[in-house]
Amino acid sequence: MTFYGFAGFDGRTVLPVIVQPRIANAHPATKIMIDTYMAALGFEKPDIIKHKGSSLC
Repeated sequence: MTFYGFAGFDGRTVLPVIVQPRIANAHPATKIMIDTYMAALGFEKPDIIKHKGSSLC
């Protein structure tokens, strides 16, 4: 990765711009691959029934 510069909005948040080389032979991850990876990091899938009354659903 290479630091390219900064971006921001008129005195508000300043964000770094990072450039990453193209990844050869890249392919999209499946839902199972993503779920497995996230579970390995310690994330838990939300229970839809538990969150039914939430404004997030």
